Amino acid sequence: MEPHRTENYQRLSRHYAETGLWVRALEVAENNYMLNPLSVRSIKNLASTFQYTDRIDGAIKMYDLATELGSTGLNYAREMVPMLECNQNAECMLDNLPPDFGPFMEPFQAVYPTPAPSNQVEAQVSIDAAMELLAEVPDLTNWFNHSSCRFSYLTPLFFRVAEFSEENDSYWYWPNVWIADCADVWAAPEFIPFVERQGLVEYWREVGWPEACRPEGDSIACGAAPEK
Repeated sequence: MEPHRTENYQRLSRHYAETGLWVRALEVAENNYMLNPLSVRSIKNLASTFQYTDRIDGAIKMYDLATELGSTGLNYAREMVPMLECNQNAECMLDNLPPDFGPFMEPFQAVYPTPAPSNQVEAQVSIDAAMELLAEVPDLTNWFNHSSCRFSYLTPLFFRVAEFSEENDSYWYWPNVWIADCADVWAAPEFIPFVERQGLVEYWREVGWPEACRPEGDSIACGAAPEK
């Protein structure tokens, strides 16, 4: 049976989000919503895209609309607002963890100490603590690939988690890789070989470049998006 057009649009928007092409992801998600304004799937797809492009108010509104139309899922955007407002304040983040993360409070204090690590040795202690916890709870893969972008001293953790995910076949949520806070990860020397292994560089050369990476001579450069 041919999938409903909402499902096709959702897949396309998700594909662009996974490959770092957020402008296209948002365009498809908005068009999908306009064509299917009463579809919970199209609404939640737009809400997720809003959330990952830092349009939190729009995401909250869309998730609320999905709830009015019968969705029983959490309003993840509203749940994340207090943590996002913490910026790189680990104490604030730990005070505002979603309830599901309560069991990890003690090990998280080793990963996200206060004050933040001030040198590479201290940072390595935090990274090792994260990997020890990840070995026990592989479901934290995407929590750590996300927070390694939010906390600059955890940048090396991103690549440790990626390696763990490949070796243990744990689920890797690609949209986390392309949030605006990942500039330090994008600029790391390991990042270009990482995306090359995934076939993304070849794909971008064919369809266009994300803000995270761009052509530079015969090579590419990744890092903070240029000022507009």
